[in-house]
Amino acid sequence: MSQNPIKLTKLLSVGNVVSASIRIYRDNFKSYFGVAIRATLWYFLPFLALIPIPIVLIYGQQGI
Repeated sequence: MSQNPIKLTKLLSVGNVVSASIRIYRDNFKSYFGVAIRATLWYFLPFLALIPIPIVLIYGQQGI
């Protein structure tokens, strides 16, 4: 194999994994932020669609 094997625990230490994940997140922040905004809007969409229903029912009964 190789003369100087690198230990896997040294490569995957907690500090290296956290540093790599922060670097990846920082490099792709724009696309991640866009996905987060879209996901938030899709989450609120059903609730926003339900808001007009009570309003229509309340004002619809006043005409009777």
